Amino acid sequence: MKRLAATARPVIPRLMLGLISFAVVPSLHGAETVQSLRYGVTLFHFFQQDYFQALTELTAAQQLDQLDDVHADKAELLRGGMSLSYGMDRIAEAIFVEYLATDLDSSRADAVDSDRAWLYVAKLAWQRGDEEKTRRALSRIDSRYQGALADESNYLRASVSLRDGNYELAADFGEHIHQQSIWRSYHNYNMGARRAAEGDWEVANAFFDRVEREGQGNTEDLLLRDKALTASGYASIAAGNFNAAAEKFSKVRLDTPLAERALLGSGWSHSERGDYQAALSAWQLLADSVSHSQSAVEAQLAIPYAYEQLGIEDVALERYRQAADAFDGQLSSVNETMALFDSGDLVEVLGARQDWGQEWLAPVDIFPLVPQMPQLRHLLTRHDFQIALRELSDLDRMGGHLSQARVRIETLVQADIDQQRIWATIVDGNQRDLLSQRYEALQVRVDRLRDELSSARERGDERWFADFDQAARWWLLDSARARLQGQLDSEGKIDLYAGLMIWDDSEQYPLRVWEMSKALDEQVQLLEITQQSMKRLDKVIANHQQREFSSRISDIDKRISSQQQQLQTVRLASEQNIRKVALAHLETRSQYLSQALGQSRLAIARLYDRGSSEVAR
Repeated sequence: MKRLAATARPVIPRLMLGLISFAVVPSLHGAETVQSLRYGVTLFHFFQQDYFQALTELTAAQQLDQLDDVHADKAELLRGGMSLSYGMDRIAEAIFVEYLATDLDSSRADAVDSDRAWLYVAKLAWQRGDEEKTRRALSRIDSRYQGALADESNYLRASVSLRDGNYELAADFGEHIHQQSIWRSYHNYNMGARRAAEGDWEVANAFFDRVEREGQGNTEDLLLRDKALTASGYASIAAGNFNAAAEKFSKVRLDTPLAERALLGSGWSHSERGDYQAALSAWQLLADSVSHSQSAVEAQLAIPYAYEQLGIEDVALERYRQAADAFDGQLSSVNETMALFDSGDLVEVLGARQDWGQEWLAPVDIFPLVPQMPQLRHLLTRHDFQIALRELSDLDRMGGHLSQARVRIETLVQADIDQQRIWATIVDGNQRDLLSQRYEALQVRVDRLRDELSSARERGDERWFADFDQAARWWLLDSARARLQGQLDSEGKIDLYAGLMIWDDSEQYPLRVWEMSKALDEQVQLLEITQQSMKRLDKVIANHQQREFSSRISDIDKRISSQQQQLQTVRLASEQNIRKVALAHLETRSQYLSQALGQSRLAIARLYDRGSSEVAR
């Protein structure tokens, strides 16, 4: 049971995939005038964190050649950054190879922090286990790079060197990491873990001690400190220094994920010194938890072992029975979970989460609340398994986008049919000719009004410019004059009214001339706008006769169908991969529980054979 807790590969924190602004030129962080509509829409979606729509808009603009020279390079680098954040490292690398090579002109080279870009490519490749691509990306970073991510760059170089077994080079890179940087602590831990894996306990503990001493006290430092203390404790046990091991384990916080391994190790360090009471205290605290971890399983076997060493065999027998019952129940649960993974609906097995359709760049962790969660706890904390789950989530989200695209295609088909009907009405139904005739008639009327206005101004005809009410009054007055002709009294009154009206016309003449001239000018302008609209209509009709959208819509529909089939194939492969990894993990746990169950039953039989006090009764 004395195992050394060393990592299988150097530790690297999860890549913060949302940090993709390195691909955007510095001017985007301040004010910038965007001439290209497509590029502006892309930036709108980008800063709204709707990266799928941003990529879609950008790709469409590139295919339709709707980006001007000012934004073409920026858009390509932006696409590379978003592709990298989505895990499409091959596409991102191809873009960076083209735009960030050393022989680029300075105008492009200054548009992006190329060292930072290549570091992100290296990090993603390292997390995916592609060491060759990691080395290739790191080789593109300037050895003199002193940017904001210089410490992380040296850390990754040291990790690669450590994987190659080149301790001197790894140590040299580590020395270039600033003392206060968290990456220095990660590097020291990795050096210690590698030395411990080779049995060099003294050197390993020296590196672990550095992690403990040099931490800055923040949350990440404290977690790494707990991890180093736990690893140092197990290294001390392996070296036979049980007092030092107990001291190391006692410093691990109880509210940390490392508490279980530390409690188990603490019990064994006390047990090796013969202090079984102290060992029981640590193991009992671990066994009382609801955890189904390997440490908890080992603690349930270690507790009755300690009672045996204390000579309390009846209690030991009962604790072995309790352990056997617990192992049997956990084994049944593991087997049920394996059956679910083997043939069940994977989304239901992992929990049908409402946020599975969200962007994977959103701050959402995938920890489904399902009955089989205790059996999946360790599996779900593995980085490779979380990547697989997020890729499955991306595929489901892509399927939703394709389904929406199919609905939009149906809408486009109907819109095209309606448009064809409208064009048929315009072209075949002589609507265009009718519009032309109405335009010509309006042109004639405007020309006639212009001539009449000009003639009236030359004659000084004030009555011609009278408004509607004044013209009505003149009509009434003329009618009355005709009916009352020869009646002297009435004619005098009519002449009086006529004089008043003439006076009013003279007063209002300049204003009315200006108003009518202005109205006529507005009509002329409207006719010019109408003429331009008629020309555009003729152009659209001509273009429409040469282009058919139905064929393009049909091509898009075929592409969507093909992509849906490809998506289904890829999703099936993704599901199979997740099932395979999960079943392998559960099979290992099943074997471990079976072994623990066998050990507990064998211990029960051994105590019976020895004639325990309970058997004697």
